[in-house]
Amino acid sequence: MAIRNRNRALALGLTLLLAALAFWFASLSSDRAWSANRGSCSSFSWETNLGGSAGVPDMAAPRATVRAGGRPAAGRPIAIEVSCGEECLIAATGRVMVWGMPPRGLARATHSGQARFGLKRATRRLIAGQRQTLRLRPRSRRAKRRLTRLLARGGKARVAIRVKATDSALNSSTRRMTVRLRRG
Repeated sequence: MAIRNRNRALALGLTLLLAALAFWFASLSSDRAWSANRGSCSSFSWETNLGGSAGVPDMAAPRATVRAGGRPAAGRPIAIEVSCGEECLIAATGRVMVWGMPPRGLARATHSGQARFGLKRATRRLIAGQRQTLRLRPRSRRAKRRLTRLLARGGKARVAIRVKATDSALNSSTRRMTVRLRRG
């Protein structure tokens, strides 16, 4: 009796394992893994996800290049140019740091004179070698007005930008850069 129950348990476990493997292969071929995590990807192939030959997974992170042209004005969007060495999803975000404002009144004399603002996230899907321009903007109109006001009062600002590139095999790489803002 105990041997029969053990054989049933082994058969059930083997059946569940085979069903899980079948589901995994089906999800690779129909691209459910990518669409559940990152949005739809229309150009799925074994070559892009498994690195060119079946059985060898793609372990290399995509190489992204990021450039910012000049010093953007405080009230304008911050334009950065991105490209990727393979098909990938680019997500860029940033944080504006303002410092060096003179304090107002006695109540704010001990204030450190710093302010921080987050920027909206910008995403693009790129093919290999394609260049795109992403524009990073403040999260709200209020933040934009406050930023321009602080710079008009004599503050200095810089933007810390983070760009993350993710390929179809979910390998990712991150690039960081800093841009100074000028008064608008």
